[in-house]
Parts: sequence; structure tokens; C-alpha cells
Amino acid sequence: MFKIYCSSHYRNDLFCVEVETDVSGGIFRFDIIGLGDRAVEESKLRVLAAIKNTGFKSVYQRKKRITVLLSPAHKKKEGSHFDLAIVLSYLNKIGEFNLEKDIGALGELSLSGEIKSVINIKSHIYQLINSNIKRIICSSRDEDEINKLINDSKDSGDRNPFYDDIKIIFANDITDAINRVKNNTWENFITDQSGHESRADSNFCTDSNLTKEFGADIDKETGSDKQIDRVVGQNHVKRALMIALSGNHHMMISGFPGTGKTMLAKSLGELISKKSDPHHFLRQFNNQEVYLPNQTLFSPHHTISYGKMIGSFEKRGLMSNLNNSILVLDEWAEFDRRTLESLRQPLEEGSIFGDIINFCCIATTNFCPCGFKGSFDKKCICSPQRLLSYSNKLCSPVIERFDMFVSTEQHTDSASIYNSKYISETIKRVRDIQKDRFSQINKTKKSADAVINRKNMRELIYARESVDENNDTSAYKKISLSLKLNPRKSVSLLLLARTIADIDEKKYIDEVSILEASGYIRKDFYHL
Repeated sequence: MFKIYCSSHYRNDLFCVEVETDVSGGIFRFDIIGLGDRAVEESKLRVLAAIKNTGFKSVYQRKKRITVLLSPAHKKKEGSHFDLAIVLSYLNKIGEFNLEKDIGALGELSLSGEIKSVINIKSHIYQLINSNIKRIICSSRDEDEINKLINDSKDSGDRNPFYDDIKIIFANDITDAINRVKNNTWENFITDQSGHESRADSNFCTDSNLTKEFGADIDKETGSDKQIDRVVGQNHVKRALMIALSGNHHMMISGFPGTGKTMLAKSLGELISKKSDPHHFLRQFNNQEVYLPNQTLFSPHHTISYGKMIGSFEKRGLMSNLNNSILVLDEWAEFDRRTLESLRQPLEEGSIFGDIINFCCIATTNFCPCGFKGSFDKKCICSPQRLLSYSNKLCSPVIERFDMFVSTEQHTDSASIYNSKYISETIKRVRDIQKDRFSQINKTKKSADAVINRKNMRELIYARESVDENNDTSAYKKISLSLKLNPRKSVSLLLLARTIADIDEKKYIDEVSILEASGYIRKDFYHL
């Protein structure tokens, strides 16, 4: 007996949902069981209206008791995309059409029976394919989104076996979907000779189309379309960003408005290569392999709530998706205080709710609410009360979790030394060095100096006498005492120096690496 499937998520765990329908005699009743949320509960009203308005015999006239089970029943499910699967399961049960194979169905229904698009359709498609569902029905409105998924896979240069033998129906409404299933008119995604998946009638993206659609203009002088290459000067900030990304060190950038803080921070996503798959990467949740969006940079708005940022054990927030990604918090002091304070554990330990998240946080801030405190060009207009409230957020304990602090120059006419190509190659080279170092010592999979196991830190940093903390004449000891660094900052100084030494291709940490690291980690940065 063939069945109909959908997909859902629970604790950020995408999983396949089997939709079963039972029709029995008795007084009319329609129940949906399986721990669905309010949207799933309301689905029965949309389903009943859609069945009646598309020409099928009304469910009320049949005088049957209908029970729909969404299994596994012990996992919570949310979303309105179960509508189509429920309708097809019911119509298949009463004999309106017969299934020849297991199929997946994704779509929200209007009261007229029209199939609407699904939020995050790519993740649901991946989960169905990963569950060996090779026939999928979805809305015609999602056709362009799914075509982009296929096109991006072709452009990524890596063959994705998930697309083999996949057939999809893009339907406008329920009647269209059933007729095409009856006539077996599935649309094939074929594999070309180069080993990439494509749809037979797809129009693949060209450079001109990309430029037109995304505004990806190429700089005529540098030959690059990277944002970081468009920032004039600020070489010290670009080097600091290169160090931060190489070792996953959390960093805060301050400066006056218009000096390029936001542009520099948000350009980092272009410097980190994506995984072989263009949209998803593999993570382990509850001993299961799960596909999550492969997004290299997350930049939430400062109005984001605590629930959206952190979430709970039952419903995870943004932080749970940050593994191997960059978190940009633009205008740090504008975020809610509770949201900022909740970042203490993720920033220091790299974990949340028991899940490991290896990420790099880049925050930007002005010196005051108006942004011109200390400027020679414009007078600060902030009241003492606003300055006090603003400075309290910049002096909070969560700031101690940042390893690096830099300020942008208000006026700069220096030529750019660091370009995107050099920065990307350096980051990749340094991370390879770290990965090899860790694998030789304790077989760990971590690959960034900021997340070194503190127990094995002494074995991993390869320090010389200049870093001997027991020697009062060592550079490390002198700097720690002069800056009055606490134990946490002292460790951060050492790890930061290790990353700088890797960038400079030094096996051992020397005084030069220590001195440069001390310039980024100065304790009184946020009192400026």
C-alpha cells in the first residue's frame, strides 16, 4: 500500500511525516491527530472548503467520520503546508485516484482549492528526497524557487545524488494535481553529461541575468564584485576581520557613521566558501542527520526578540542554526538587553541547549546614540542620560566574551592592501593548518583557535619562552600585567596570538604575534 508524505520540523530537526486517513461510518466528524499546532488544527476547515469548491462531493454529504494521523505522533508539527497532503490522502482513501508509488505533497490550500507556496520549500524538498520520496507534488508558485535549487547545484560544481530519478508535479489546484497523477504526467529532472542535475526546460542563470536580478555589478578596476573590495582604506580593520574569521574570534567594530562598519561586517559571507551543497549542510541532532540552510552569514535586525534569537529547548531560535556560520549584530547597543545578555554562553562556550555551534560573531557599534561622540566634524547631541544608558550596554559582561576590538578611521585615503582573494585564501590556509594541528593532537573535528579545548591548549599553541606565563620577563606576562587582563582575556590573548602566528606562517608564537594581539584585545576599548 502506497502512502503520502510531507515534512515538518521539531527542535530544528527536519523529519518526514506520514499522512494517513481513515474513513468510517457514523456521525460526521473530522479530526487531525499527531501533535499539530494551531495552523495544522485549522487545516481541516481549509481542507473541507477546498474539497467542496473544487467539484468533489462534500465531506458533509458523505456522513463519515474522518481521522487524519500525522506520524510520528510523538513529535510536534507546525505549519500550513500539510493541507495538500491531507486532501490527497483523503481523496485517495475514498477512491478518487490510486497511487502507484509513495509520493510527497507540500502546499497550503486556499478555500477555492488553489495550492499556495510553502515557506522554506527547499528544506522540505530535501527532507523528502532524503527519505527516499522520489515523487513530489507542490505548488506551481514554487517552481522558480525549486529551479533555482537545481541551477545552483549545477553551478556549485558538485554532483548531488539526491536529484537522481526525481519527478515533480507543479500544480495550480487540487483538480490539476489529481488529474496529472492519474495521467502520470510527472516532470523529470534529468542529469546532463557533466553530472549536474537540471530540468529539461530550465533557463540557467547567466552573468547578465545575475547582474540584472541581484545587482552584482563587477568593479571595472579591481575585477571583483566583492563588497569588501569596494571599501577604501581601512586596512587595519580588514586584517582584523581576516584574523577573526581565520580563528573564529568574536570581534566588535566601532566607529563614526559612514565609515564602512556595516559594509565590512556584512561582506564576510562572501569570503567563506559554502559547502558542496548550495543550500544545505549536514548536522547531527538527536543522533539523526538533518539538513539545514547552508547560509554563511546571519544578520538579524536589532528588533529581534529573545525568543527568535535564542528560542527554547522545544523551539530553537536563530543561534541553533549558526554552526560554521557568521553572526553579524549591526548596531549592537540597539538590541534588547535581555537578548544581548543571553549570548554569554554561546559566545564563550560555543554551544546552546547542548548543541555545538562553531561560529564567529561580528558586532558593530557607534560611540554614542547619535554616533558623533569624539568627532571633530560634528558635535554630539546626546544627553547625559542617553549616553549613560548607551555606555551601559557597551560595558556589559557579555562584551568580555569578545576577543577583538577595532575602530574604523573617520577619514582615510590610503590604498587598499587586503583584497577579497587574498583574505579568502588566507582564511582557508589558516583553517587547514588548525585542522591538521587538532587532528594530530586529540583527533578533534574543531578547526578554529578560538574553540580550542582549554585542557589541551598548551599542547596546541606551540609557544616559546616569550609566552611563558611563569616568567615575569616574558612578553606575554608583561602585557597581561600592564593591561590588567583577567584570566579569560589572558587566554583570549594567547589564542589570538596563535591565529596571528598561523597567518604569518610561524610555527611558534613570538613577541610580534603577542604585541599585535594585545592591540586588538585592549581592555578599555568600550570606554572610548
